[in-house]
Amino acid sequence: MAPKLAHKRDRADVLASFLAANFPPSSLARVVDVAGGRGDVSAALLRRGLAKTATVVEPVARRDRPGKTQHDGSEKNNEAETAGDDDDGDDGED
Repeated sequence: MAPKLAHKRDRADVLASFLAANFPPSSLARVVDVAGGRGDVSAALLRRGLAKTATVVEPVARRDRPGKTQHDGSEKNNEAETAGDDDDGDDGED
């Protein structure tokens, strides 16, 4: 039988309890929660007095970089942008 999972609303508190039990308090004083969503884990650590400061960073896809994808980090070869761009200073005519 699989272990019972905590209810979704309680998962941040369960993780905060785990962190408190397994890491020294000094390592939890300043928290950077990357991809933290609403900041539930950071809030739970702050409520417990374990964290003195907490910053939630929620990465978003950059729209100004064509060819980059958010999920796999691969770069597509965008021939339309690179065609004729050899940086030799001329206008491409010989």
